Amino acid sequence: LRCQVVYPITEVPNRAVIEPYLHSRPYFLYVGNIESRKGADLLLTAYVRYRKLRLQDSSVGEPYDLIFAGIEKNVQIPRTAGISVLGYVSDAIKFSLMISSCALIVPSRAEGYGMQVAEAAALGVRCLASDLSVFREIKSSMRDVFPIGDVDALVSKMALL
Repeated sequence: LRCQVVYPITEVPNRAVIEPYLHSRPYFLYVGNIESRKGADLLLTAYVRYRKLRLQDSSVGEPYDLIFAGIEKNVQIPRTAGISVLGYVSDAIKFSLMISSCALIVPSRAEGYGMQVAEAAALGVRCLASDLSVFREIKSSMRDVFPIGDVDALVSKMALL
């Protein structure tokens, strides 16, 4: 017997009424506290590798930017090319960022629920997420998962976009 667990999520507006976020280049998005438990350090390492690979191979195009929408906790994000840190954002801006991103990236090592994955799923936003059971419960058809803590696998997923 297989059952699907359904969790309540915050009210997600209809995608058609969300204003796009204006950013000069395509970008990946991270939403949440910027801390190691949430995998922000893994994402930072993966992004540096992804960016280097993209810059070395001009046939694949410019690397996407990376936007962090959250408060820096125990991971400090360097202010460097391609990376923006917005700090805490309102729900309206978060949803705007989500629908305008190439993908939401959720590299968590541990998660109680994963609200951002549920919100992305409700909006039809592509989500690259670590292979946590709670994420699979939220979105059983997730195909863009990578092993927990596997930076190389995340870089590979990013490079495919």
